[in-house]
Amino acid sequence: LDDVYKKDLNPSNPLAHNGDVAKAYANMLRQMYDEAGQSSFAPRQLKHTIGRYGPAFSGYGQQDSQEFLLFLLDGLQEDLNRIMKKPYIEKPDSTDEMVHNKEALAEFADKCWDIYKARNDSVITDLFAGMYKSTLVCPACDKVSIIFDPFNNLTLQLPIENLWGKEIFYFPLNK
Repeated sequence: LDDVYKKDLNPSNPLAHNGDVAKAYANMLRQMYDEAGQSSFAPRQLKHTIGRYGPAFSGYGQQDSQEFLLFLLDGLQEDLNRIMKKPYIEKPDSTDEMVHNKEALAEFADKCWDIYKARNDSVITDLFAGMYKSTLVCPACDKVSIIFDPFNNLTLQLPIENLWGKEIFYFPLNK
C-alpha cells in the first residue's frame, strides 16, 4: 500500500513479467483499501495483466482457482525477486553417514535452503516458501536417499461427508 514493493521490482529477470504482475496486484490492493474509494470494484487491470502473461487466464472462461493462485504467486515471486543474476548451483546429495545423524541432516537442509535462496529471494519466498524432506529407500539394496525440495504451496485433501451413509470421501484438489 505504501509502494515499498517498488524497491524489489526486478524487470530484468528473464522469468519475470516486467514487474507488471506486482504492479497490478499493488494497484488492486490500493483500490481495495482506499477508504475514499467505492464500496466495490472490479479487478480488471489485474485480470488483464494475468491474462496477458498467462494465456490460460485470458478471456472469461471458468478457471481453476488453485492454478490461478499458483500463477499469481509465481508471477509475484519472479517480479519481486531480489536476485538480479541467478547463479547455477548444483544440489548436493545426501550421504550414508547423514541418514541417522540429525545434526548432519539439519546442516544438509540448511545448505539446500541456502542454494534455493541464492536463486529465489523475495517477499513471496519469505512468506510462503518452505522445504519438504523426502526419504527414498531402494527396495533392492536398502540405500537411503534424502532430499529437501522447496515448495510455496501445499495441496491438501478436503474431507467430504456423504449425508446418506455418513461415509467420508476424499477428493484431490489438483487434477
